[in-house]
Amino acid sequence: MSLANKTEKKETYLGYSLPTYMEAIALGELNQHINNGNYKLKVKDYLSIIDGKTNETL
Repeated sequence: MSLANKTEKKETYLGYSLPTYMEAIALGELNQHINNGNYKLKVKDYLSIIDGKTNETL
């Protein structure tokens, strides 16, 4: 948190909700864990999992 307070562009991050941000990351990680070793996973589905871990948080 102290690092977050040192940012120069605080206005950019004021709209972020930490619980929502953490939930999106956790769900993305869980989805990846559930599909670990799933060799029938299609590329589209894999990319969707990765997208869920990144774009949801932006």
